[in-house]
Amino acid sequence: MNKLALFLIITIGVIFNSCKKDECGECFTPPAPFVFELIDAASGEQIFLSDSLNINDFEIKNSSGNSLVQYNFEPDFGTISLHTIGWKTEMVNYDFYLKDELLLHLFVNAERKLENCCSFTVYHEIKLEGVTYEFIADRGVYRVFVE
Repeated sequence: MNKLALFLIITIGVIFNSCKKDECGECFTPPAPFVFELIDAASGEQIFLSDSLNINDFEIKNSSGNSLVQYNFEPDFGTISLHTIGWKTEMVNYDFYLKDELLLHLFVNAERKLENCCSFTVYHEIKLEGVTYEFIADRGVYRVFVE
């Protein structure tokens, strides 16, 4: 009887140890940042690379609550990037302001998923409203044309 009990304990231990999540290994894909270039529609120049405006004339606010949204500015490239979207399942509503005037509204419906041991973000909907823009896929940049 003792040998049978020992055999069952070892067998159960092997079964439970073989089902650990650790077998998946590390598989994590961070969400892609949202990168924007603001282009003067008349001249075709990037606004922040010319002398027409500086980054202090720009801000992003959360549409619900009107709180300021953190963004990164790359002065060498004149780009604005958001790295906070897509880390969790969420709907984002941000308003971009230039010289205190509404430039555009950004809506993002993001879902954070875990499948086959890998976490990643699926963007169900991305809308830029109130402006003309193009998405440059090979650079991952939204080029926004400012009137």
